[in-house]
Amino acid sequence: MDENQFDSGELEKCLEQMFLDPLTSLLDYTQFRVDVFETGEEIIVEALFQDSHFQEIILARKDECLEIEIVLDDQSKRKRDISFPFSLQFIPFETFWDDRRLEVRMKKKIESSPQPTMYRIQSS
Repeated sequence: MDENQFDSGELEKCLEQMFLDPLTSLLDYTQFRVDVFETGEEIIVEALFQDSHFQEIILARKDECLEIEIVLDDQSKRKRDISFPFSLQFIPFETFWDDRRLEVRMKKKIESSPQPTMYRIQSS
């Protein structure tokens, strides 16, 4: 695989395994729902929260895993890990938050320098 290209077939297999895993449905119910979409130029991770009363959302890159953690007002935490068949270290992210939905847009273009390992979204 060219260092600037993604293997869409590997990504498709990974996402299929994730969504066929019964644990995914359980985590959608007990933690928060996560959906992953692929477009021609991006991979979009969407997290849907039932409770919009939070202190912060923490996004962390951990090798081939995107960790999304929400810290609620009562200090309890909910977390989901989304695994990918490639390292996230050099992949640029953009995040968008509106009401109860977080959208993480991951570019399919690999940057030459490492990207930040952690992002924090504070409650307003």
